[in-house]
Amino acid sequence: GDSVKSILLKKLSKIIQDNRLPLIDSFEKVSKNGVIQRSVWANVLKEVLELEKVPFLMFQRLLGVPFYGVDAKHKGPIDYMQWLLHFNDLSKRKKKSENERSKSFSISKKSSLSERVS
Repeated sequence: GDSVKSILLKKLSKIIQDNRLPLIDSFEKVSKNGVIQRSVWANVLKEVLELEKVPFLMFQRLLGVPFYGVDAKHKGPIDYMQWLLHFNDLSKRKKKSENERSKSFSISKKSSLSERVS
């Protein structure tokens, strides 16, 4: 069976994945250049995901936060968009069929009415 850690990680990953847009909004409010300190990253996650008790800093490696920051320093600041892309990939791997549905939806939104009718 799955360990408690891996079950928790799967649940957290799903929650992060489902909340990418509100997370980006909140990260943008606390960052000027797409880079944030790890403590800020953890606080935004706790706030947006309403998971006050989760020690995100303890889970940062498991959640795909790089060991070195953008400044090449150990535990330096992180590029949150780069980090969130990781969850984009997760959803592609897990839900190919759902992804294809949303792809056709976005195509139908873009295409003109006449293209859709024909």
